[in-house]
Amino acid sequence: MTARVILTMALCTLTWNANSETDLLGYRVYHRVDGELYGAWSLQLGLSTQTTCTELGIQDDGLLHYFTVTAFNAYGESLPASEVSWLAPAPPPPDPTPEPICRRWLKNGRCWKWM
Repeated sequence: MTARVILTMALCTLTWNANSETDLLGYRVYHRVDGELYGAWSLQLGLSTQTTCTELGIQDDGLLHYFTVTAFNAYGESLPASEVSWLAPAPPPPDPTPEPICRRWLKNGRCWKWM
């Protein structure tokens, strides 16, 4: 089984080749970020061979994400597919803090009342 990440306009779609075993129940997608280890599977699918980062709960965080996929049946789980990675776009910058506006000026040039 070969996994791959397809990137489209800052979105990611994880796809893989179908497993040909007749007793296949589905696939498990594993996800981690750079510097972490894989834990329990992140998403368990039926016979679909595709998922998106949105379905995995991944948001624009500027982090490097890694994925692998396994097939499973009633007796166990396959070896993981080759690991693939995706660099998520950085989150948008926060809105700038608006400059305060003076509603009334004093004769000395200082603001008396701010908005």
